Amino acid sequence: MARVNRKNLGDTILESPKATIIFGVVTVLFGLLFAFVLTGNTAPVSRNEALAYEGEFEKYRDGRNWSTIYFTDGTEHALYPHTLGQNVIDRLKALPRGTKLYLLVNPNTEYVAEIRTDQTEILNFEATQKEIDDYQIGYTIIGVVVALGGVFLIVYGCVSRKHEKKKIEKKSKKNIARKTPLRPAKECRARILLEAPKGEYNICYRRVGRVNELIINGEVWDEYVAAIEFEHCLSAVVDGNKIEAGHSEDNYSYISFNGHWIKEKKRWI
Repeated sequence: MARVNRKNLGDTILESPKATIIFGVVTVLFGLLFAFVLTGNTAPVSRNEALAYEGEFEKYRDGRNWSTIYFTDGTEHALYPHTLGQNVIDRLKALPRGTKLYLLVNPNTEYVAEIRTDQTEILNFEATQKEIDDYQIGYTIIGVVVALGGVFLIVYGCVSRKHEKKKIEKKSKKNIARKTPLRPAKECRARILLEAPKGEYNICYRRVGRVNELIINGEVWDEYVAAIEFEHCLSAVVDGNKIEAGHSEDNYSYISFNGHWIKEKKRWI
């Protein structure tokens, strides 16, 4: 079976420790920006701290991400569009022009928190502030999760860089495939990555704990020890045949026989 190179953007980034670290740093910065800068301060304020406005109603207009009240004197006041109930929107749209409105605005968000007329309350001060704060907290949580993902990428990149150095050191030496088995394969709980029969050989590539093993006819011929799996190749020469199994640079598990892939599987984890 011929080896096919199938890389996506994620593979391209992850195969380069430097690119992984840079992408991780960018992700952390983006997450922190999203969590703590773009969301701003949405903390509720008391009535004494709120900014009071009053005027005659001109019109109400809204769009996908904005809602605004206009007064007849030309001033306008923004409402937080994502927490306005349909009942409030309908009442604002039905207000007669010239109706006297009394507004309280949260100075932290600069959004209207309360709307009253001489007869009734249209928007409640406490409830509105809580809804805005709760909604923005959701964005903060998303930003923190994104930042943590970036931290993971940075750690992964650092570990990967260390692995790359070890791999270069190994390549500088002559890596001769094993011609004798290490030990009998134990029956134990293991994750079977690939299995493939080839003639008189039963080949198994599995992971037991932190160890990846190449098993041929019930014997372990080569192993790879690592908490996190990176690109590696386990190899053995049995009766003059070179048998290999491992994790390729384009994120595939594979088994090869005399240089030809006989089985492969895309790795997601």
